[in-house]
Amino acid sequence: MPDLWVAALTYLAAGLLLRIYSNGGGPLRFVALGLVLGCAYLAKTFYFPMSFVFLLTAWLAAGNHKKTLKQLAFGFLVFFLLAGPWVAGLSHAKHRFTFGDVGKLALIIRIDQIPQAFVWQGEGGTGTPVHPVRRLWSKPDLFEFGTPIAGSYPPAFDQTYWMEGAELRFSWKGVLLVTRQSAGTFYQFFADQSEYLTGLLLLFFLVRGQFGLFAFLGKYSFLWAPPLIACLSYTLILVEGRYVAPFLLILWTTAFFCLLNSSLRIPRTVAVGLLFAMLSVTGLRVAKSAVSDSFASFAHSQNADFEIAEALRNLGIQPGDKVAGLSRVAEAHWARLAGVKIVAEIPLGNELSFWTLPPDRQREVLETVAGTGAKAIVTNSFPSSAINAGWTPLGETGYYALVLRH
Repeated sequence: MPDLWVAALTYLAAGLLLRIYSNGGGPLRFVALGLVLGCAYLAKTFYFPMSFVFLLTAWLAAGNHKKTLKQLAFGFLVFFLLAGPWVAGLSHAKHRFTFGDVGKLALIIRIDQIPQAFVWQGEGGTGTPVHPVRRLWSKPDLFEFGTPIAGSYPPAFDQTYWMEGAELRFSWKGVLLVTRQSAGTFYQFFADQSEYLTGLLLLFFLVRGQFGLFAFLGKYSFLWAPPLIACLSYTLILVEGRYVAPFLLILWTTAFFCLLNSSLRIPRTVAVGLLFAMLSVTGLRVAKSAVSDSFASFAHSQNADFEIAEALRNLGIQPGDKVAGLSRVAEAHWARLAGVKIVAEIPLGNELSFWTLPPDRQREVLETVAGTGAKAIVTNSFPSSAINAGWTPLGETGYYALVLRH
């Protein structure tokens, strides 16, 4: 849902940029831009720095910089009136100035290649944990996090608390690895939208003077510069379609706008026809995906999370109870539906270590889990050799639960 709001607000911000350019600024337009950017920041932390990019770009696009400087100040004022209370609340909670730590943590996790950030222990010289999740056992790893954070799965509810003290250990190897992965993702986006790339290149080679085109692109840099900066920023952390989709759309639209308004060697009607042909290909692809998804949703009507939650209630696990997890706990949406709190876990990658323990050692681990207050332990990593060990299948989901003795 935040990504949908960000997309809508990004389009509004781009539209206001165009209005500010076309009308030479205007106090109300800058106020509206500040309002839109403030709402975008409340939806996603990424928009705090991006708001400065949009506002400064709008000021440069307005022209007559001395006249519009006061209008820019109005835009910043409205933005800070919206963003300020949230920044103040976060800073008060963390006892330091912060507008949100998600970007910093994402950078650390990606550049330093932290394998399981939810149970971060400061490995690899990435800092000294102030209050990490608590390790109760090794081989297999067992962590407890019942207090002081609330939520169905506390490590994901406020990751900034558990990872406080994390520091970036800069390495070119990490930067290159993340950049390579991001470049591969962008390549896949362009491959999936090959009709636009083909059309763009075709129109580019049909332009009479490329220097005129570049001058045209420079004239409308206020439209493509902010989304390009946004895409490059995500390249250093993590590129996903839902993150960059609105920015890519603005880049595509700006590129085609500049080409269609350049000196083409073909009639404008032919160029517009080419554009509609590309949109038709996209429309067919979207229609095909919609039909396929509709059939898939009817064919697979099982709601595994709901079924797991119901099966846990049948085992006597009530809303408000504590449970533990064995492998893939971060994906446990069933916990929210069941109203339970996951307070301990044996994380992904340690399930084999647990299942290969002798029975008496397994009992010791499970007794330690029970000591956290968990009434049951849930897993989707269940070997057939444990079928008679008291584990109960949770419907037809592939999940199993073991009620713990206290």
